[in-house]
Amino acid sequence: MPPFWLHRDTISGYDLCENTRKRIAMATLSAQLEEVRSRAEACLSSTGSAQEVRSDVVVIANIPLPLSAKYRHITAETMVTENGAGNNRQESLASLQRLSTALNILEKYGCNLTSPNRPRFWRSVKHNNPVFRATVDSIRGGRAVLSLYGYSSQQPDGLSFPDDIIEPDIKKVATVTLEVMTLRMELDMLIKESHPHPEFFERIIPSLCQQGETHEQSDSRLMADSVVIPSSEMKWEREVQPLSPSLPPKPAHSPSLGPASLAPTLQTGETGGCSLCGNTPSLFCPPCGSIPFCESCDRVFHRHPSRASHKHECTQVQKPDNCTICGIFPASAHCPTCVQRLCSECDRLYHSHPDPGGSQPNDGDLSQTAKDLSFLSLFVELCPLHQSE
Repeated sequence: MPPFWLHRDTISGYDLCENTRKRIAMATLSAQLEEVRSRAEACLSSTGSAQEVRSDVVVIANIPLPLSAKYRHITAETMVTENGAGNNRQESLASLQRLSTALNILEKYGCNLTSPNRPRFWRSVKHNNPVFRATVDSIRGGRAVLSLYGYSSQQPDGLSFPDDIIEPDIKKVATVTLEVMTLRMELDMLIKESHPHPEFFERIIPSLCQQGETHEQSDSRLMADSVVIPSSEMKWEREVQPLSPSLPPKPAHSPSLGPASLAPTLQTGETGGCSLCGNTPSLFCPPCGSIPFCESCDRVFHRHPSRASHKHECTQVQKPDNCTICGIFPASAHCPTCVQRLCSECDRLYHSHPDPGGSQPNDGDLSQTAKDLSFLSLFVELCPLHQSE
């Protein structure tokens, strides 16, 4: 058996060789990163086109380096940690999806600044912009990226370049934009389960290693937590005939914003709210995929030159009819004899009259005794069938 000291030196020598190999590999990867990054930055500085550097972005995103070593300007590791909160993997990936969407908008801001044909109002970013509010301003670190672009002057209504800055620093903007594009690419691969090195994210977001409950587990938990309500307590439960066909469910958001426009991530259901702010829509745009907009968001979204020529169509939002008696609550039943649409309470009180013209609503047995006869007499007077009595 060799002496203990010889065995210890052998282990130390092995560790030394292993550390040396790691340093050499790290240096090689860093050199490769610098080469690809320099080429992409030069291209982005001259063209301002994200498509021109996409292949280089893919290469950078696949280089096996931790976030702290790959990103020099944006605080990528901090942004991922602060915006990737969740109790399990599914919740964390949903949070990272919102971060990816915001990075896509930040990418467009950067490309606009590096483009030879910058937009007319490139000097400022308005806080009341619905796209900005819903994406960049809803994550942590979004305004810090804008500050790196040059939007460092705080204004009452937003951010802007300082007055003494005539032109943006194209080289710096291209460098920051390239990192924004790379981080978004990495997040998209992570969300789609195609990232070659997900361990770099799992180390800083432990919840990515925790799977959420299955559908069977969720159903079992809901069944265990359910409470049986006696039939005597189901006071308002009736088999009401629907007044109109049920509305289809609102479509889900697509995974990410496409490079050409913002439209792929917006809601496209005509029965929902405005795709940007959620308010009541007043029109929709067929060239954008029949996406609904309110008037203010439509003006902002279609201000861009590439969308300014879109032709819009008005849409009428269907609202439920109110009760023909009280005029306050929505109608839930229709009486063909009285030719009236009634809310549940007015329907109960009115048709509990001993003989309201023989009329019966079409939503089940309503033969309850009226509790308020004076109120009921007013209903009888309002019914067109009994106004002549």
